[in-house]
Amino acid sequence: MGIAVYPDSASTPHALIQMADVAMYRAKTDGRGIYRIYSPEMGANMRRYHYLLDEMRLAIDSGNFFLTFQPVINVDGCHINYFEALVRWQHPVEGTITPDEFIPIAENSNLILELGDWILDEACRQMAAWYNAGMKSARISVNISAVQLKYKALSEWVLTSLQKTALPPTSLMLEITESCFIDAPDEAIRELEKLRQAGVIVAIDDFGTGFSSLAVLGNLPVDVLKIDKLFVSEAMNNKKYNKILHSIVDMAKQLELKVVAEGIEHVEQFELLKSLGVKYIQGYLISRPQRSSVVGEKIFDQGYSGLAQTGTSTWLPQTSRLTSGRILQSKAAS
Repeated sequence: MGIAVYPDSASTPHALIQMADVAMYRAKTDGRGIYRIYSPEMGANMRRYHYLLDEMRLAIDSGNFFLTFQPVINVDGCHINYFEALVRWQHPVEGTITPDEFIPIAENSNLILELGDWILDEACRQMAAWYNAGMKSARISVNISAVQLKYKALSEWVLTSLQKTALPPTSLMLEITESCFIDAPDEAIRELEKLRQAGVIVAIDDFGTGFSSLAVLGNLPVDVLKIDKLFVSEAMNNKKYNKILHSIVDMAKQLELKVVAEGIEHVEQFELLKSLGVKYIQGYLISRPQRSSVVGEKIFDQGYSGLAQTGTSTWLPQTSRLTSGRILQSKAAS
C-alpha cells in the first residue's frame, strides 16, 4: 500500500493519487504486505528509475555496455582457474554508472532478459577467443539472475550461445546467488541439471547470505560454492565467524564441492584460506575487474610455452599489496 498525505505530499487530488502510486511502488520494492508513506526522496528515486530505464534501453542498442573480467586463481601456483565476467555501463553523459544502481532496475523491469542475452553472448565470444589462443583449462563465469531463472529456457538459451560462439560447454560456468535458489521453480533446477550433463559448471554465489537449508543445498545441481566475502573479512577478527568459515569449508568438502572465496583484499585473508584448504580465491588482492585487452596482454605476454603445457596462465597478486613473500614463494615452489 502507498500513502500520500495532504498537504505534505501534494495539494491537489490528482497529485495526491500520483504520489500515493509512487509510494506503492516503493512498498512493492521493499517487500510484501507493507505500506510506505510518500516522501520527496521517493519521487526523486522514481524519476531516476525511469530515466535510467529509458537510458538503459538506448545503451543496449548503442553498445554502451562492456564487460570486465576478474580472475579467480589457484592458491598453489597462482594459475588462473576462471574469469568472472562483470558488466559495466559507460554512459555518454554521466560516465560510469555502477552495477549496484542499474542491475536492480534491469531486474525489476525484466530488461535483464535482453541485457543478459548480450552478456552471455559477449562473455562466450571472448572466452572462445582466449580458448582458441591456448586457454583451454580456464573458464568464463556468467552471473544468472532470478528473473532469468524464471523466464528463460536455460538449457536451450545457454547451449545456443555456446554453439554460436563455438565455445565448449566445459569452458562456461554459471553463477547463481544462493537466494535465487530459494524460490527457483522446479523446471529451472531441471534445466540446470541438463546443462551440467552437457558440461557446464554451476556455482552458488554469495553462499551464506541466502538462508537456504542444508537439505536444499544437498539437492541442488551445483559444482562450486562461492563463500560470501562477509565471512572472510569477519573471520579475521571474530571467532564466531572464523568457526562458521571453517564449517562452510568442511561442509563443502564433504559434499565434494569446489570452494571459491571471494572478496580477498589482504594477504592475511589469503593465508587463512590457504590454511583451511581453500584452493581458489578472488578479490582485489589478486586483481580488480579488467578490460579484455588488459587480460589478454597479461596472460599472453608470459609466452606460449607454459600456456601450451597447462592450458592456462598465472596471475600473481598485486605485489604492492603484499606484506610477506609467502605467495611468491608458493609460486616458485610449484
